[in-house]
Amino acid sequence: MAKGILSGIAGEALVVSQISKSGHIATFTSKNTPNFDVLATNLTGTKFVAIQVKTSSDGKKFVLSQKDEQWACSGSDVLYALVDLKNEEIFYVLASEVSLIISTHHKSRVANGVKDNPMREIYKAKISHVKPNDISILGL
Repeated sequence: MAKGILSGIAGEALVVSQISKSGHIATFTSKNTPNFDVLATNLTGTKFVAIQVKTSSDGKKFVLSQKDEQWACSGSDVLYALVDLKNEEIFYVLASEVSLIISTHHKSRVANGVKDNPMREIYKAKISHVKPNDISILGL
């Protein structure tokens, strides 16, 4: 199995573990679920959140795709969990903020002569204002 796949699985497991340890219920989705990887709910089942997980094994950047940019721009309520495996930190970010970060960064790269491609990146420095491991944004 490819290293990237294993890193992704580890990131999802870290998110599920952290949410579960905080007293909520979290579960993996099946791999053919297109727009999120984890579902979480409170113990009474009255609040739910869908989470798209993106994992970085080097602790510097998170790689997303053009699909993520389009999905995040759609007004989705999905949250992103940006998992830094190297430092075991999770940054929970609203889809709208992810959209803004990746579209601004990508447009800047293309404007500076970098060939357009479907990959998008978020550097950890761009989310330095987000408190790591803060699950309060989940609203559970």
